[in-house]
Amino acid sequence: MMRNPISLPAVVLLLAMFANVADSHAGALDPDTVWPLCGRITDNPPPGWTAADGCPAERFGNAAYADEPLSATFGPRPLASENNRYDFHRGVDIATPEGTPFFAIADGVVRTAGNHSSYSDPLVSLRHFRPGESSCSAQGCYHSYYLHISSWVVSPDETVSKGQLLGYTGSSGSGFAHLHFEVRDAPASDPFSAWSRDAIHPLGVLPYAAANNTSVVFNAVDLSNPQAGRASLTVTSNRFDLVQVDLTLLDDNQQVVPQSGNQPNLNGYHVLPAFFDMELANFQYSHKDSSAFPWESYGAGGANECPYHQDHGPSYSAHVHLDAQHPD
Repeated sequence: MMRNPISLPAVVLLLAMFANVADSHAGALDPDTVWPLCGRITDNPPPGWTAADGCPAERFGNAAYADEPLSATFGPRPLASENNRYDFHRGVDIATPEGTPFFAIADGVVRTAGNHSSYSDPLVSLRHFRPGESSCSAQGCYHSYYLHISSWVVSPDETVSKGQLLGYTGSSGSGFAHLHFEVRDAPASDPFSAWSRDAIHPLGVLPYAAANNTSVVFNAVDLSNPQAGRASLTVTSNRFDLVQVDLTLLDDNQQVVPQSGNQPNLNGYHVLPAFFDMELANFQYSHKDSSAFPWESYGAGGANECPYHQDHGPSYSAHVHLDAQHPD
């Protein structure tokens, strides 16, 4: 469950700062990826082109060939198909008619193609090595996921090239025709990991460019309790790659007032920080159930004990925090 009230001491000035994800993963992943629909190439295909030809190389790493418009981006959203409940979206949704071809964003190896017990719809997932690497062992691998597909033309363990045809899009259970696309970036401490907690903003990986028309409105600031102030603000942005909002507090001398929540606790969690980082929140509060990081380790007394372990419930769910609104 997400708990992100921002506690502020008495201050004179509040500054809102932003960090978008453009280039935030530069150098660690393929620098010239291609969008999964190849810039919506089927809307205006080159003469003689067919899906089997793959995505043309001139579209690799080229922000002019994006799959915009997107119907949903990474991070919190109201989920329209479920009565607008709070939902943490770990990828981007690209609305497109069923049967639209989709392509590999980078060279990789097929991990999943078709139905999988963990997903309600068929999918394709690829494992990608980092630049200059030939295995996951050193710095970990990253993965791309293509969900809600209607058919696929690749098989598990098959090696694929950037821009290669992987299959054709379908619809989600709600009937919405679209491709859900994710990127999961394994940490070096768990190099083969591909869990939902490893999801990062795909627009930090795909070529993306847009004018930055972002604004902040402070709706209310309550400093009646100097040690537990509250600020309510609205962020409006045309960018799909916004990933973080920071509040920096200054005193009478224009010096930064440190916030205790900005430092992780002993188990590595940021509790009530003066920022909201979507990628960091997902990594910290979407737990796993792997051999290296078992679900029990996030419970009371576990090696990865979560500050909100009492809210976990008796059974495992990777979404228990970030896909449910706290009652308070």
